[in-house]
Amino acid sequence: MITKVRYNLVVFVILALVSCRKKKSPIVVDQLTTEIKLNQDSSTSSKWHYRETYPIGERDISANGLKKNPYENIVFQLNQNGIRINEDSTEEIFRTKLPIKIYFNAYMKQFYINLFQDKLKISLPDSIISIRNKNAHIKASPLKSLFDDAFIVKNYFIIEQDGFAHIFSNQIISDEKSKIAIPPAFDEIVNKELVGISILNESNSDPYKKYGLDFETLCYCNTPSLLINKDDGNLIVFNYCDKESVPENSERIHILKIIEAKKMKASLYLKTESNVELYINKKTGIPIYQIIIDGPFPKEYVGNTIKENFTPEPEKFEKVSCKDFDG
Repeated sequence: MITKVRYNLVVFVILALVSCRKKKSPIVVDQLTTEIKLNQDSSTSSKWHYRETYPIGERDISANGLKKNPYENIVFQLNQNGIRINEDSTEEIFRTKLPIKIYFNAYMKQFYINLFQDKLKISLPDSIISIRNKNAHIKASPLKSLFDDAFIVKNYFIIEQDGFAHIFSNQIISDEKSKIAIPPAFDEIVNKELVGISILNESNSDPYKKYGLDFETLCYCNTPSLLINKDDGNLIVFNYCDKESVPENSERIHILKIIEAKKMKASLYLKTESNVELYINKKTGIPIYQIIIDGPFPKEYVGNTIKENFTPEPEKFEKVSCKDFDG
């Protein structure tokens, strides 16, 4: 009887331990890897279209090397739930920022340095965004035949498979149809960084001392800047503190496609595909533009406080001192 009781107790303890085990999340190592949530609004998430395939090493991209390219008709879309394939199926993913010295071995690092410089005309940054299939161990995963691991560099989504690098891009190649017609009266703000400014000294009659870049913009890094790109018809939204890396630092910016641009009396009206509307008015005699923004303006990464006034010439205005503020 005692033996049976002991046996049952042992079984109970084992079952309890097994039932308490849970699948662990990826471990963060010295903040070098961080699992990042994707944009919740799938309507503003990036679509990645196939662009080109390049052989790795001595592989031949001819019929003997790559008999059939399975990626040519694939479009990926990243959103809060993971990744969508051709609007048909979805899969969960891990999205992790990693230094290139951890992600690549020496050979592959040099391969991508050369590929980006020679073919894509960009430089390889210090880090990439790793995309991993959460369900790579499941044969029925819709990503299984496409990739287990991929990565994002700037505006490119790269899949390594069977000795080839398959390149996707979230940008439409610029052509004449992509350009937008901005009225000449607003040439001053086209293809220039528009920085948000505030009233720093209400009583000062000099507008360049009255207005300026405040503590929230310079020190808290909590205000977005804008760039109207006339050549590709995009409105780029980014944080003022990231201005040195725009548009290269693509994981921290938002690219909104402009579908309408027109003059409305003394104002410039812009509308994007995501239904963000901008009404832009210039103040008389000074490079300050009042910008009224309506619609689902993105704030992730770029800042929560949208200024009412912007300038294409921030160097002319006052700047507060951050002193010993370190964020």
